Amino acid sequence: MHPYRFSVRVSRTFILLILGIAGASGQRSAQAQTYHVTDLGTINTNTGVISSHPTGINNAGQVSGYSYSGTSNHAARFTNGLVEDLGVIPGGEISTGWGINGLGDVVGDSQYSVNGGSIRHAALFRNGTVTDLGFLPGWGNYARANGINNLGEVVGHSGTSLDTNVTHAFIWDEMNGMRDLGTLGGAYAKAFSINNSSKVTGRADTGGGFGSNFHAFIWDAAGGMRDLGVIAGSSSSGNFINANGHVVGWSSIAVDNRRHAFLHDGTTMHDLGAIGDNDFFTDRSEAYGVNIHDVVVGTTYRPYQGGAAYAIAFVYRNGEMLDLETLVDASGADYRLYTATGINDAGQIAVDAIKISTNQSRAVLLTPTGTATPAPTPVPTPTPVPTPTPNITPSPTATPMATPTPSITPALTPTVTPAPSATPGSTPTPIATVTPEVTPTPIATATPSAAPSATPALPPAQPLNISTRARVQGGESALIGGFILTGPNPKQVIIRALGPSLGANGMIGALADTTLDVYDASGQLLISNDNWEDSQRAQIEETGVAPSHVLESAIVVTLSGNSAYTAVVRGKNGEPGIGLVEVYDLGLAANSKLGNISTRGLIEQGDNVMIGGFIVGGNAAERTRIVVRAIGPSLSGLGLSNALLDPTLTLHDSNGSVIGTNDNWRDANQPEIAAAGLAPADDREAALFASLAPGAYTAIVAGKANSTGVGLVEAYHVQ
Repeated sequence: MHPYRFSVRVSRTFILLILGIAGASGQRSAQAQTYHVTDLGTINTNTGVISSHPTGINNAGQVSGYSYSGTSNHAARFTNGLVEDLGVIPGGEISTGWGINGLGDVVGDSQYSVNGGSIRHAALFRNGTVTDLGFLPGWGNYARANGINNLGEVVGHSGTSLDTNVTHAFIWDEMNGMRDLGTLGGAYAKAFSINNSSKVTGRADTGGGFGSNFHAFIWDAAGGMRDLGVIAGSSSSGNFINANGHVVGWSSIAVDNRRHAFLHDGTTMHDLGAIGDNDFFTDRSEAYGVNIHDVVVGTTYRPYQGGAAYAIAFVYRNGEMLDLETLVDASGADYRLYTATGINDAGQIAVDAIKISTNQSRAVLLTPTGTATPAPTPVPTPTPVPTPTPNITPSPTATPMATPTPSITPALTPTVTPAPSATPGSTPTPIATVTPEVTPTPIATATPSAAPSATPALPPAQPLNISTRARVQGGESALIGGFILTGPNPKQVIIRALGPSLGANGMIGALADTTLDVYDASGQLLISNDNWEDSQRAQIEETGVAPSHVLESAIVVTLSGNSAYTAVVRGKNGEPGIGLVEVYDLGLAANSKLGNISTRGLIEQGDNVMIGGFIVGGNAAERTRIVVRAIGPSLSGLGLSNALLDPTLTLHDSNGSVIGTNDNWRDANQPEIAAAGLAPADDREAALFASLAPGAYTAIVAGKANSTGVGLVEAYHVQ
């Protein structure tokens, strides 16, 4: 949640009127990441007000925010080109979304009144339902939810109005309801963000006089509320907390109320500076998001040149604050980027923008296209401020809670992973944009039916081969496999599309001729192949895993690390049949790994079920914790037709013995799956948790009672 969003928007129109559309300034850093800009769309696409605004982003690339519905603003979730109107509390007309968790749940506020009116209550938008979270007793009848974690814990503020400081911070969960988090000794507080370890940040009154001494805080159930201090001056605000417990926000830097973005690393508050040099008008910045690599985003200003100040979105990494407008490719030419509202662990950034050609407000997503290394960001040395002695003064109304088991943000969520319809000649959206080097990481897969002629040697605990077999048809029923390379270095891989060799091994109905297309995270086609011998024959043969049939497809390619990719397998000329998509790691020495597999395809009966394989590496005495999921019903929520309505899941070892079966995920291993942040969105979907020894395993996804449809199989390594 971003507490000063409205102040930025109020000034936006004035800036455009005075300056027009200013050109980008500043030099692009030689080490800077570059980005592709995607317009996330709007709810209303007809006439009148057409606008959207982002407020947060999760690791699957889903963005929370709000958009004009045609009559008023509604909370919205933006997912792979789909804009979802999340609705309102019954009886209301207006809602906003302010935060999102790894499961795609959005929180915000909604107008509440059976007779209309302006009263707002905190709201939870989940699975098509709007839940009224009410307000904090004794603190007015207005409330706003600003953040939510994967455990379903919600934080926000409640008071007699939402946009003043006369509020108290709250935490809410289904079991305990809404409780007061207290203050830092004064009268008021707001909570803006909560991580999966149930640590909260926001700002609270220290008791030094109304409105003049609000400090950023961190709160947990064990220690209560602790003051994070200031850079200088008298005020600060904690706007977001990452998985490491590091907080970003703003702090005063002098008595004249100028603010700078800060990063608090758990010990020290570091001043991140501002792009606008040292003049009074533009020496200002505020941070709204930080990922696990301590890459920070927010808003600042270009150096003052007269007229109105020019607000810009920034990214801060490797000790440098950069103007995001100078880092985008040609896709960003029609957009003015003024506030970055969040960043996920894969480096995707949600940005509030102006579409220049129409002068409309737009939520946009920036996806990395360069090769920057997401190492932890070194923070600058100036103005270190030691953390003050904790001032633990929880409100008498706050109920201490046991700290929940830390949850792990999933790299993929069931509402995001499927790609849109993939038709011959079209460019499909990648299955997901996933998180490098953050657990749980989907692990690699092995071929479940036709074994390759050779397999590279297995290093300890490193994925080598991912594969999934399913029936291939046209449109939505193409076989679509998504994977990422985690780690900073480029890696050489071979990607194969098999069909005819499956038939040679006795598979009835195998594809007679395959084609293979590989796309990057932006949907850009990188390389294609029909018959593997037509190009790269010598290079493919050197790998030892050349396909055994000339009509099968294969590609050897070196791909950038910390990036997502999609491999699409089709039958040539649209012919249907059973096919196999595989990816092998050929660069074992590189500082990056193959991982994060999620494959979508058509699930039928008999040999036409979906079969996903994976290999667990490591020493014989080691055990690896795995969550395997079978997703179907939740795909319908993204407009996918013919989704599998009730999947079943069976996990086998390399001898064919059954390790576990599941129909509905809540029936088995529910605590482990939920604690890992991997609970499916629909109770009919299947999931298994297992602690596995090194070896090869096979996951089979079928439709209950022989039902058919498009489904998704996923494997996660939970550390």
